[in-house]
Parts: sequence; structure tokens; C-alpha cells
Amino acid sequence: MSQKAAKKLHKIIKSRKAIIIVIGHGAINVGLDVLLRYKDLNKKGDLLFYVVRFSRTGFKRYEDNVPQLTLDEIKYLQNRAKGRKIIIYDENSYTGKTIRTGAQYFSRNVFPRHKINLLYNINTKNL
Repeated sequence: MSQKAAKKLHKIIKSRKAIIIVIGHGAINVGLDVLLRYKDLNKKGDLLFYVVRFSRTGFKRYEDNVPQLTLDEIKYLQNRAKGRKIIIYDENSYTGKTIRTGAQYFSRNVFPRHKINLLYNINTKNL
């Protein structure tokens, strides 16, 4: 699945710079795998990898309603996003609520002038 997501990522980015924001907890390891597979496909690609805690399911009792970012992190991401495509990544989607909520948060609070691209490995609802 990671190889398929890496190929999708390659199509989204093409040869441009990008930042992939990985929704944690579940997507961190898989997101890193996707990043490394993408790097194998595109040796010259300029992809920044950033992890954000957004654990809606109560994992470790967080039950987050929105991605957890400090003001310094928001400023850092805004600065690093200049000239880059923005991709929000989650390892899977059942209802799509986590990735949609994350995308809404980022488009309102972090990147109001950027298009947000969504990427996930698998839609588990259809399994």
C-alpha cells in the first residue's frame, strides 16, 4: 500500500517542492515509509516531512478534536510552505472524518491561501 501511496504522491507533487503533514499517531510510521518510497521514485524531489498529533480515537486518552499545533509550529509551517504543495496524509480512511477535519483545520488556521491535497494509503470502509 505504501508503494501505491508513494506513486500517488509523485503524481500530486510532480517535480515541485512539497510538504507532507502526517497525522499522528497511526500514520507516522506508514507516512515515513511512503516518504522513503517516494524518494526512491524521485531522487531529486524536495519533500519536507512534518508530523502533527491528531488522535481522535482516544489513543493514549488524547481524543483530539483538531490537530495539535503550537503558534510557533504554525509559523514554522507557514514559512516552510512557501512555494510548496501542501499534502495532508493519513494511513487509512474509513469515514474520511479525520483527514477532512485535519484539512479543514489546516486550510483555515495554517494555510488559508494554499490548496490542500489529501493522501491516504487505503480506504478501509470498502474492505
